[in-house]
Amino acid sequence: VQLIWNTAQVCSDTLQQSINIFPVPSANFSANNVCLNGSTSFVDQSQISGGGTFSYLWNFGDNTSATDPQPQHNYTSAGTYTVTMTVTSPFGCSDAHTASVTVYPLPVADFTAGSVCLNTPVQLIDQSTVATGAVSGWAWTLGDGTVSTAQNPTHFFSAAGVYPVTLTVLSDQGGEASVSDSVEIYAPPTPE
Repeated sequence: VQLIWNTAQVCSDTLQQSINIFPVPSANFSANNVCLNGSTSFVDQSQISGGGTFSYLWNFGDNTSATDPQPQHNYTSAGTYTVTMTVTSPFGCSDAHTASVTVYPLPVADFTAGSVCLNTPVQLIDQSTVATGAVSGWAWTLGDGTVSTAQNPTHFFSAAGVYPVTLTVLSDQGGEASVSDSVEIYAPPTPE
């Protein structure tokens, strides 16, 4: 930039200075949606003409923040969060990018099963729920070494006793929950 200064007496002077125009970064990131208790991974995809490094400020949308380039974050409740990442170049030029991250709720595992007499089938009824989405997988451990992946299995126990039954359910978003209860199988009466 050049400035030429002239006076009314025809005196003049010239001043030259260089001005640096620094590139503005282009902020961008990707993040994975997770189920509650999962860790969201944020991947920086920001760029700047000519390359270079940035400083970072992340706002995770839950009143927490970070300054790491590729942070991991665990949300404490399910929901959709608006995340903003601001990148700043060493010359003070900055840009921000905003995107949403969804944290899916965990399913609630539950079932009913009645106690029965030996040689009577036990009907296990799944009553699991999930606030968003659907329950899509079942894994039963029936306490006698038997397992099942049916939603509502029927099972014959071979001996009287109390059997611990565990149901683990999986949501369509990958969330997992378990519940345990016991089933009692009564011995038949012995006539005298």
